[in-house]
Amino acid sequence: MNTDLGIHIEHSNYYQSINILNSISTKHPHAISLASGAPDNAYSHQNHIKSGMAEFENYCSKKDIDYNTIIHQYSPTKGIANEIISQHLLKDYTIKTDARNIITTLGFQEAALLAMFCIFKDSSECLIIPDPVFPGIAGAARLARIEIIPVPIEIFHDNMRLELLIKKVHANGKKVKAIYTIPDFCNPSADTLTLKDRNSIIGLAEKYDFYILEDNAYTLFRYKGKHIPAIKQLSDHRVFYIGTFSKSIFPGLRVGYLATPQSSFSNDYSHLATTIKTFTSVNTPPICQAIVAGILLRYNFSLRKFNKERINTYKQRNEIIKKEVNERLLEKPYFNKKSAAEVSGGFFINLRTPFKFGMDEVDECARNFNVIVLPVSCMTFLQNTDSDHLVRITFINNDDEKTKKALKNLFDFIEHKLIKSNQKI
Repeated sequence: MNTDLGIHIEHSNYYQSINILNSISTKHPHAISLASGAPDNAYSHQNHIKSGMAEFENYCSKKDIDYNTIIHQYSPTKGIANEIISQHLLKDYTIKTDARNIITTLGFQEAALLAMFCIFKDSSECLIIPDPVFPGIAGAARLARIEIIPVPIEIFHDNMRLELLIKKVHANGKKVKAIYTIPDFCNPSADTLTLKDRNSIIGLAEKYDFYILEDNAYTLFRYKGKHIPAIKQLSDHRVFYIGTFSKSIFPGLRVGYLATPQSSFSNDYSHLATTIKTFTSVNTPPICQAIVAGILLRYNFSLRKFNKERINTYKQRNEIIKKEVNERLLEKPYFNKKSAAEVSGGFFINLRTPFKFGMDEVDECARNFNVIVLPVSCMTFLQNTDSDHLVRITFINNDDEKTKKALKNLFDFIEHKLIKSNQKI
C-alpha cells in the first residue's frame, strides 16, 4: 500500500497488534496464550451446523419459502433471518426493533462500516471512541477516512468532562457526529457503563445532535449482578446497534447485524445501509445465516439457554483468575486490590504490572516463561498513561490447569523482571 492511510495502518502498533500477537504465537507455539479473545472451541460442535440448517429448512417449509433457492442463490442483501434476529433481540435484550431496520452483516466489521457510511457526510465530522479500545472500530473509521478522537476511559465515564471535550471539539470547527461504546465489559478495559452513564450519553447525543454506535459483543456474558438495559432499549432513534454471533455461537460463521434507528420518512438508514452493502459484500452468505437462524429457532430465539454451559464455565474460570491473583500477589508490595479489578462478566480482566509492559516484554515472556499476554498499550492512541502498565488477561479459552500454569508463569516473569531491576518483591 502506498497511500498515507496504508502507511499509517501498516506501521502502527495499534492497528497491527493482532498480527503481532499472532506472529508471537507462531514463533512460540508451546507458550500458553492468555491473549486471544476467541471463545472456547470446546463449545463449537459440528452438530450445531447440521441441526441449525435442518431447523431453518423446517422453518422455510412451514413459511412456504423455497429453501433450495434461498440457500443456493444470491439472497436478499438485507438478509434472510431478520425477523428471527428481531425476536432474538426482544427475547435476550428486551430491545424492540422492527425487522425492517435490521441488516445482516459479515460480522462486526461490516456492520460498523455500514453504520459509519450512513452517519458521516464530510471531513469536519468526528467519531469519539473510548481509549483504550479494540482496534476494529478505529480501523474501520480510518478506512472510511473518518477522523477519530480517542478519549481516555476516565473522561469517557465522566459526563461533565466528556461534555467539555465535545464543546472543545466544536469550538475548533469540528463536529462530533457519533460516539462508539461497548457498554458491557468493554474490550480491553472490561469496564461497564452504569445506567446513569448510558442515560448521560443519550442526553449528550440529544443536546449535541450526534449518533451512538452501540456494540453488544459481550452483553450476553454476565456472571453476576443485574442486566443493565441497552442504550438502544433506553432510546432508539439515535442508536445504531451492532451485534455479532461470533462470541455467542462461533466466529467461523462471520455473521453479525446492524439495527439502525427507527426509520422516519426523511431518514431511512436501513434502506441506505442496505444500498451500501449492495456495493460491498452484496449479501451475507445465506448458509451461515441459516445456521444462526436455525439455532435461534431451536432455542426459542434465546442464546442464553444455548450458552448456559459456556457462561457457567467462563464464570468459573474468572473465579480461578481472581483466586490465583489474590493468593499469589495480594501480599506483594507492588500489588494491591486495584491492580486487578474484579469484573462482572465478559472475557477479560486487566492486571496492572509494576513496570511498563510492551511488545518487548510480550516476546520475552513468551520466549522464557511460555505465556503470552496482551499489553493494553497496544490498544491505545495515548502515550504515557496507565495503559502502559496494564496487561489484558483472557480467561475463557484455557482449561483450569492451563490457566493456573499460565498465571504462575506470568507471575514468575513479573518477579524475574523486578529482581533484574533490583526492585523489592
